[in-house]
Amino acid sequence: LTRSMKVKAVVSTQSTGDGKNCCRSTEICTVEGDCIPSNSSQVTCNEEDTKCNNSCCPHPNAVCCGDNKSCCPENFTCDLANQRCIQESAGKFEKLTVMQHHVPKCADLKKCGNDGYCPNHMECLNMFRICYSTTEQGHQKMIDDCH
Repeated sequence: LTRSMKVKAVVSTQSTGDGKNCCRSTEICTVEGDCIPSNSSQVTCNEEDTKCNNSCCPHPNAVCCGDNKSCCPENFTCDLANQRCIQESAGKFEKLTVMQHHVPKCADLKKCGNDGYCPNHMECLNMFRICYSTTEQGHQKMIDDCH
C-alpha cells in the first residue's frame, strides 16, 4: 500500500488510530482516521456526465430521479408520473433522459490482481476489491466488466 491510504476491515464500530470512533460495519477505516463506505458504486462515468447510482447521466450536474433509471438536466426537477423534467422558473418541460449502464473500455483501465479493474488514475486494493486515489479523496468498487 502507498503511504496515503492504509486500510483495515471492520466488523463493528471501530476506534481509529486517532482515537475517534467513526466506522460502522459497512465502512472501511483508514489509519488516518477517515471512514469510507465499503459499498461505493463501481461505475466510472465520462467527466462531463453525472454519476447516478450504477448508471451515467449524459448531462453535467444532472438531477438523478428517484426511479434510479432516469435523470434531468441541471436546474430541472423530475416528474416521474408524467415522464418529464420540469424547470418551473422558466416554464420549461423536457423529456426524461433514460440512463444506460456504462461499460468502460478495458484499454482505459488498469488490471488488478483479482480479475477486477480500476481506472488508470486509481490504485487497486485487491483485498477489499476497491480502487482508491492517492492524490484526491474518494474510492469506488472495482469494475468487473469492460469491453
